Amino acid sequence: MKKNLCIFCEGRTEVLLVYSLLYDRLSKTYSEIIPITLPTGKNPSGGLAKGGFRRHGGYAFAMKHIINSVKLHNRSIITTFFDLYKFPEDIGCFAEAERIIDPIVKASMYEQQMETDIRKEIEGSTVFIPYVQPYEAEAFLFVSPLISAMELGDSDQNVNQYESSIAEVRQRYKTPEHINAKKGPSKHMEDIFPNYRKHKVGKGGFSWKAAKEIGIEAISEECEHFRAWISKLESLNV
Repeated sequence: MKKNLCIFCEGRTEVLLVYSLLYDRLSKTYSEIIPITLPTGKNPSGGLAKGGFRRHGGYAFAMKHIINSVKLHNRSIITTFFDLYKFPEDIGCFAEAERIIDPIVKASMYEQQMETDIRKEIEGSTVFIPYVQPYEAEAFLFVSPLISAMELGDSDQNVNQYESSIAEVRQRYKTPEHINAKKGPSKHMEDIFPNYRKHKVGKGGFSWKAAKEIGIEAISEECEHFRAWISKLESLNV
């Protein structure tokens, strides 16, 4: 019998990506896909709440919320969809991770810490797959500069210019997931599109439509850490 998959999302962007990008693929493996927004502490209801890590003690609060929620979904596979960019500093391995340059290695270290901390509090039978996206979900928009330019641009006449600017940023880095330690992908998008706002969805903000049109296959091909996460979730014997 198929199990449910609960995905703890850092915010609204990740929730929308679960529905638009991940749902069709993972619904072949799981009975139900359930995104749960990480609460800020003011709105514990989940869904499409703003979400995000709390400014102070964000990691500890997130772990407490996940542990409590596991009790409600103890027959489900549990995973996370968090950003590496500006990850909470109260995680135990933060100082050590800060010395690491490769974002995939750093994200993996955070995931290992999350696994350790969760395992101290939940039953061994619960399947928990932590995932941290290097550096943000906006990295997906650099997989196809043309599609992103068409979706995010405010004028069809400027598509070539936008595409060129996105491509120029992409070419500086090994993969979209390496954009970048000091300036996250969303900040690059703000430079290219003056009206871009990370937490605004659609025109002038993160475009789940662009990510959906780019497609999970293309994104997986260029984003190895994301690909490994999806492969792991699909390979579980549910």
